[in-house]
Amino acid sequence: MGWNKLVELIDVKDPVPIAIAGYPGMGNIGIQVVSYLADKLDAKLTAKIYSEYLMLSSNVAGIIINKDGTFKLPAIEIRLADKGQNRLFLVSSPVQPVPWGQLEVSSLLFDYLKEKGVKVIFIIAGFVDRTLYNTVITFGDEEWTKKLEELGSIRNETIRSVIGLAGANLTLARLRGFRYVFISGVAADYLPDPKPAQNILDKLNSIMSLGIDMEEMGRRVQEFESRLRPKEKSEISQDETKNESMNYLG
Repeated sequence: MGWNKLVELIDVKDPVPIAIAGYPGMGNIGIQVVSYLADKLDAKLTAKIYSEYLMLSSNVAGIIINKDGTFKLPAIEIRLADKGQNRLFLVSSPVQPVPWGQLEVSSLLFDYLKEKGVKVIFIIAGFVDRTLYNTVITFGDEEWTKKLEELGSIRNETIRSVIGLAGANLTLARLRGFRYVFISGVAADYLPDPKPAQNILDKLNSIMSLGIDMEEMGRRVQEFESRLRPKEKSEISQDETKNESMNYLG
């Protein structure tokens, strides 16, 4: 086993029934969704998981230096959103663990979630397929999947593999007996696209009655579509997208 350490910053005593997890990956959709939720729900950082498996994007050990000169170790961050009927954990990380440490790190995460009363985990990620752009793909717990389908999501018939922390989280959820819901936004290419994140947020907003203000996300989508995509979309051919789309990074 590698070096792993969970640091609890707030002692969460009352049960938290739901967790939503999203990480860096295709289109950075998962981490966009979770970060937006954390901001709009004023979520408080409750715990961090440090691990030697959490390396920088170049797969080397190191620290992340902030603009003010302070620094921090990469960590899986667990935040608590607690507003009215919405009591849930939001889980994210600035980096992915190396492949051989993903299950070990996820195991520590799920130990914590189970201790705090989590019954259902939503795992948010991204998928690239131009033919399905602007759709939301889902599978998992039947009750929640049906709710998402009623809002226009499609049941998965396309994705054949889920890798990274998203895949490891799905594995641990099933092994530990958690109800799980997988939700994937579909991007047209590998750019950090806010539109698929917006689609997922709209659906979570509805099925959970989160009451989140979506105005800021709408502005991000408009900026992306008007300024960035026209410059970048020609760089990735549709054939390349189809060839890569089966390799899924959550």
